[in-house]
This record gives sequence, C-alpha cells and structure tokens, in this order.
Amino acid sequence: MFERFAAVILVVGLLLLFTPVHAEQQAPPKLMLNGYTIEFEVQPVTVEGITLVPLRHLLEELGATVEWNQEMKAFKATRGDRVLQYKIGDTAAYRDEQLIVLPVPGQVVGGHTLMPVRFVAESLGAEVGWESYTRTILISSRSKRAGVVSKAADGAAVEVLPIGEQHPAAETVRLIGVNIPAPGGEGGEQSLQLGKAAAGSILEQLEGKTVGIEIDTKKRDSEDRVPAYLYLDDGTMVNAMLIAEGYALAEAVPPDLRWRELFQSLQSDARVNGRGIWKQEAALPVSPM
Repeated sequence: MFERFAAVILVVGLLLLFTPVHAEQQAPPKLMLNGYTIEFEVQPVTVEGITLVPLRHLLEELGATVEWNQEMKAFKATRGDRVLQYKIGDTAAYRDEQLIVLPVPGQVVGGHTLMPVRFVAESLGAEVGWESYTRTILISSRSKRAGVVSKAADGAAVEVLPIGEQHPAAETVRLIGVNIPAPGGEGGEQSLQLGKAAAGSILEQLEGKTVGIEIDTKKRDSEDRVPAYLYLDDGTMVNAMLIAEGYALAEAVPPDLRWRELFQSLQSDARVNGRGIWKQEAALPVSPM
C-alpha cells in the first residue's frame, strides 16, 4: 500500500515539475505623441524588452517624408535635416549616413512592418521617454532648446542658463501642469509636507544637469517665468515624473494643455496606488456603498 501511495506521489510531482507555467503577458504599452494617444492598426510587440510599432503609421504621425522601395523592402524617411534609411530585416540602419546597429531588427507582422519605436523616433529628432507606472511611451517631436539648471526656484520651477547664446542670462522655468501643494491643501498635512520636500529634493538634484525646454503656447506667465515641459537626457519628462511619484498635483491651466491627458492619468494612478502625498488616503478604509 505504501509503495503504491509513494508511486502516485512521485507521478504527481513529476507532472507538476514538467507542466509548463504560462506567465501572464502584459498588455502592450501605450504610446503618446505630443500629448495625444496613438492607436495603431496592429498591436505593438515587445522583443527582448524593445517595443516595436507599425512603421508607416509612426512615420506619418511624426510628419516624416517617406520613400519606399518595395522591391528592396527598404525605405528612406526624412524629417527636417534628419534622414533614416533601412532595409527590413537588417541588423543596422543608416542615420544621417552613419551606420547604427539596431537593438532588434525590424520585422513584418501580419503584413505590417514593425520597427523599434525609440530608434525610429530619436533618429528623426524626437524625444522618447518611458513612464513605468502606466507603461506609457512618451514621444515629443516639438522643438526644444537646451539649458543647464543652475538652481531650484520657489514652487514648481527652476533657474536655467540657456546653452548656445552669446550672453546667456538665467531665466526661471515653471513646470507646466505641476502644482506642488502646500500644507492645508488636498491630502493629509503630513503627506503634503513630505510631498513638497520630495519634489523640492528632485528639483534640487537637477542642478548642473542639461535639460531640454519645450514651450507649449504661452511664452511667459504673469510672473515673467517661462512655462515649459522639462526633459532630461534620457527622455524623462520632469513634469510627468513629479506627478507620477505623487509629489505634485496635476493642474490644467489654459492654454498650456498639451500633456493634460497624461498628467491626469498619472495623478489617478498615483492616487489609486497610494504614492507620495496620496499615501494616507490609500490607507483609509473604503466606505460601503
């Protein structure tokens, strides 16, 4: 009897050992370009951690001029003074006549050519960032001017020294869509104080860093500050990062509303997951309906 029982246990153990476990696949990342969500005709795919999206649609959204060679399965895309040339399936492409190795080759899926989104967008002069909490790829093709942060200023602002000017003078850049709340506002007072301290710390850590300054509509606000979206070298948008971490509130002040949809989404996610100033609120019991 014992031998039969042991044999059954052994068989069950072997079945569990060799039965494949299917990990739950994550949904494809969301993609936003200049504040608008892009819906593709086929879903983006992820290969070795690299997101590939339908090429033609992406190039059209970026406003690139495209020349296709169907026989060679190759294309040439031009945007301003940027030129990208590639043959589908190759492991490298020409960017402004410089040979660049791709993270993963382009491929054809369901009759659509898919390419690494970061490589294509950056090759054509756009800024690409990644928002991990909401799994959103952020692409900005708007023009930017470079500057070096000299110090943090009051509120959601920093002093920036422009690069490339003959006689540069520091100017105050206010982060669009960002409200660093003071105690007495929405949320617990302790959380608000911690959020304000954390946001201030992040802004102070920008000192000495090169940033990209992107204007929306207004060039100056009532306090003679420059309302802008601030980008780090890796494509991270500082405005979005502060809201996503729960260190600031999202605010919508017309006419600078380009990334309003993103900021509202990030605030909702931070609130639901109890990050930053929303920590105490997330810990409160939910009242029965």
